[in-house]
Amino acid sequence: MKTRAARRRSAGRTSSTSLATALLLAACAVSPPPPVSPPPVVAAAPRVPGGLLEDAASDWHSLLLMPFGTLLKTSPVPLHEVLLFSDEAHPRLPADGRECFAPNGAPPSLFGVKPDEYLLCFAADRLERIEASVTLASVDAGARFAHACRTWLQDAVPQAAVDGVCEGRGDGATLHARLSSPPGVGRATVSLTIIAAPVP
Repeated sequence: MKTRAARRRSAGRTSSTSLATALLLAACAVSPPPPVSPPPVVAAAPRVPGGLLEDAASDWHSLLLMPFGTLLKTSPVPLHEVLLFSDEAHPRLPADGRECFAPNGAPPSLFGVKPDEYLLCFAADRLERIEASVTLASVDAGARFAHACRTWLQDAVPQAAVDGVCEGRGDGATLHARLSSPPGVGRATVSLTIIAAPVP
């Protein structure tokens, strides 16, 4: 038969064991969950040209804020004059009295982005020329430009068949477009010049 002292020692050991177990369970309960690894980053795929939205975004007709031949004084869009400077290395416009203007508000978008440059040029006070340039990501600029060129020339007479160049006549205008993509820059520039067809 256990003595009274032995029973006290046994009870003490039992209490200590129970306390240790309780502390261990409490520690497990408040332990933070193991870290969750973030999902892998997947690079965005280049835009695949085509479809109605892409065709609408690249339609050069969106740059026509008014019909060719519109008188400057009757422009439906508020304009301000833009002074252009030319040199022999980078000619802009011939010195034939042509004046160029930009809209006071936001210019129309092309390829879904705001143009870096957008000019409405008048000769003899009539709209005769539009110049615009936009910046695209170089990863898909070539494919988007080629697709846009095919769309632009569907009902036009092609005038050039060179990579990065799109030229043609049709729909009352002559289109000149260029794609410039310097290596290692990560972006490309599409430049367009749209000239009104001569009035017969």
